[in-house]
Amino acid sequence: MLRLAVPFSVLLLSCGAGAQSISFADDQPAIFPHPAASPVWVSGQVNVIFQWHPEFRSHYSGPNSLQAESETATSYVTTLFTGYQLTPTTEVLLDVESTGGSGLSTALGVAGFTNLDVVRNPQLSSEPYIARLQVRQIIPLSDEYVDAERGPLSLATRLPLRRLELRAGKLSVVDFFDVNRVGSDSHTQFMNWTIDNNGAYDYSADTRGYTYGLILEYDDRLWALRFAEALMPKVANGIDVDWNVARARGESFELELRPELVAQRPTVVRLLSYVNHADMGNYREANAAFLSGADRLPDITAHRRQGNVKYGFGVGLEQPISSDLAAFARAGWNEGLHESFAYTEVDASGACGLSLAGNGWARPADKVGVAGVVNAISDQHRRYLALGGQGFLLGDGALSYDTEQILEGYYTLHVWRGISVRSTCSTFETLATTATAAPSSCRDFASIATFDTTLPARTSIESMSVLHPACIAVGGSVYSGAESEWMNRRRIVLGVLIVALASCSREPAMVAQLRKERLITLLQQRLLESAEAEKSAVLATTDDESQALVREAQASAAAINELRGELRVLIVADKRHDEVEKLDAFDSAWAESEEVDKRLLALAVENTNLKASRLSAREGAAAVERFVDALDELQRAASDPETIRALAHASLAALREQTLLLVHIPTAEPSEMTRLEQEMSAARAESERSLASARKSGQLAPENLAKAATAWEEYRRVAGEVVRLSRQNTNVLSFDLSVHEKRKATKECLSALARLLAAVQSTSPATR
Repeated sequence: MLRLAVPFSVLLLSCGAGAQSISFADDQPAIFPHPAASPVWVSGQVNVIFQWHPEFRSHYSGPNSLQAESETATSYVTTLFTGYQLTPTTEVLLDVESTGGSGLSTALGVAGFTNLDVVRNPQLSSEPYIARLQVRQIIPLSDEYVDAERGPLSLATRLPLRRLELRAGKLSVVDFFDVNRVGSDSHTQFMNWTIDNNGAYDYSADTRGYTYGLILEYDDRLWALRFAEALMPKVANGIDVDWNVARARGESFELELRPELVAQRPTVVRLLSYVNHADMGNYREANAAFLSGADRLPDITAHRRQGNVKYGFGVGLEQPISSDLAAFARAGWNEGLHESFAYTEVDASGACGLSLAGNGWARPADKVGVAGVVNAISDQHRRYLALGGQGFLLGDGALSYDTEQILEGYYTLHVWRGISVRSTCSTFETLATTATAAPSSCRDFASIATFDTTLPARTSIESMSVLHPACIAVGGSVYSGAESEWMNRRRIVLGVLIVALASCSREPAMVAQLRKERLITLLQQRLLESAEAEKSAVLATTDDESQALVREAQASAAAINELRGELRVLIVADKRHDEVEKLDAFDSAWAESEEVDKRLLALAVENTNLKASRLSAREGAAAVERFVDALDELQRAASDPETIRALAHASLAALREQTLLLVHIPTAEPSEMTRLEQEMSAARAESERSLASARKSGQLAPENLAKAATAWEEYRRVAGEVVRLSRQNTNVLSFDLSVHEKRKATKECLSALARLLAAVQSTSPATR
């Protein structure tokens, strides 16, 4: 499933205390000690990440794609943690943070992005800002106390076993929800967005990951329960929050269980749910507006409505396996109908991983970890992107979207006190959940030290999982402004040399060949999309739905014709007879397919069998029921047995005709339809004869006879219209076309394209 990982390196300097996540044994976790008896906490942390990925092969690139060209990016996060214990149960925390730099492709194109430190809005300033400002109040509920680890988010060293905790102010929801000690800290563990956090958890946050809110938590020996009420951003991925909690807010609930399954190996299970209320868009409404022609392009922002609700669930597991080895697993799901709003564009996610301390090789403060995650989006979300819509992270154009599969590994080397060097590896398949994009991998470097890299002069364009060696030389000094400028110049010069060497070694013919392969692949996908839309149009249950799907199929056909024209220009210019011959064969197969399409879509939009079925089930059944009810009243008033028998025969004959009418609707063979119509005519004649015989008795009330006659005339009118619609048989005929002729035509087109692709790939530019 996942490609081979590509090794890359990261250097990390951590001054003072790290994040609150509990780590394995480290005798010197910070450069400067933090006395447990002091009510004051002051610490700092610097995390600088340099990322690079080589060039990779991509069939298509859209506005929100990860760039196929080789690129680098550097990000940094600097945090000053401060806190003060007013009393043993009251704490005030203030953290100031500064972020800068950017992610690869400005953090677009991958839902499970490779660097959690990246701020998703490149327009934000790097000026320091208040990240956290909160009050923590502990309310003891027992006399028994337990030891607690002191950190920047929790200053108390002893806590009541049973207690209530209240936090209020500016905070990050995922500091307290969906955490685990193996995969929740991007500064010392994994760096991927959907490994460090549950990708389907669209938690309340601005674009920097913070919000204002209230957290209430109850803790006991074997379980805990926490609840958060927090502000939502005004717009998706926005920096400003909406202070009107009546219309916009996010609620998170988490039950934490600590069953004693294994002695000295505490298991932790966390059950998570959340409900967001915000000015969110609806993917289904955006899709329908585009398909109906109301919107020129699919636009989720045009269908936002204040008070829309998005909800989801998650589960997390944390299990120490030995004193050094621990495992974690996460799974999450959200309803996927409303737009991704605060975190990332994932509607379902599953992850698991391991972390191992270095006691086995006499490096107890070192750590190695590996984790994998699979991300997916909902059907409506996928359809929105496939129609050409864009989210705040994804949207490559009209493509077929699939799952995103990511593997990440790291090794953290403890150097001295709070300084660590981390080497990480990340690879992912199906970029931005786009089935047409090639697999990709990333090398990440995070460093505050000077370094040199040696890179290959030319990279393979066949796969991003090719190994690219890198050599790191670590100096003893940190970046100053001059050194940083010098390093940037060196990177630019090195990049220019690599591009120049690669450009000199690639012939223009290779570019043309890749364009032809890309166009053929897009044609294959468009053909499948067109066939799927036509099949859905045939099976649609409403006129609006069938018409919208017909327009979707017609749009796919128009795109195919456009791609065909572009491909023909390239093939004719290349003057290869074999390719021209194969393209002509495809054009011939496509022409036949278009003829089938015209007939199929014209039939599908008529929906005569569906209309006949509805008419018979509603108006026809109601008219028959009124006729039979009128005859029942006549029977109850009659005393002559022959009259009663005649009325009963009239009722049964009418019901038999309605049954035959229902059988007539899905019948495909004209001869069988004629036979059914003859039987219906016989049943109608029998009903009318029986009613005429009963009328001769003179015992029937005129008003009831008139009521029965009116109902019978209405039924005969409806039955005649049902037979007329059923005779046209458009649904049956279109289904037959779809199952037989359309399937055959599509298969021939795909086969012709496969032969054309083989011809294009058979002669490489080097051979020419």
